[in-house]
Amino acid sequence: MSLAEKLLAFILFLTLCAGGGFWSGYRAATNKHAADQLKTVRDSIKRAIDQAQQIAAEDAEVLSGQEKNRIERRTVFKTLEKERIKYVETHPDIRDCRLDDDGLRQWNDANAGTLRAGVGQLESAPARLATSPERKLSGPVGKP
Repeated sequence: MSLAEKLLAFILFLTLCAGGGFWSGYRAATNKHAADQLKTVRDSIKRAIDQAQQIAAEDAEVLSGQEKNRIERRTVFKTLEKERIKYVETHPDIRDCRLDDDGLRQWNDANAGTLRAGVGQLESAPARLATSPERKLSGPVGKP
């Protein structure tokens, strides 16, 4: 083997070593990048699961509170209904009570806590006529 061939073999050996080094470095960098991506995805999934569990716990708490409120409202409504029936039975004169549109609106506003200013005055002429002492709405139209 001549010196030129030995030199060529040595250069080829160095080239192969450098190429192998670059290839293994590229492979290591690619694997590290893939591992970092996998870790990021796992962390994101874990955060999403934690958030979903937290939201589910909050939803369950809200739903249980709503269910309790619904049961309480139903109990109060049933009690009020029974009391109303007893009251109407013991006070027969209450059946003659009439509210016109304005009176009913004021009643509802007062119960809702949104009673407007000037509620002592009725808002329309027909309402004043319907509640005036001269005319009582006790029967069908045209009959006393």
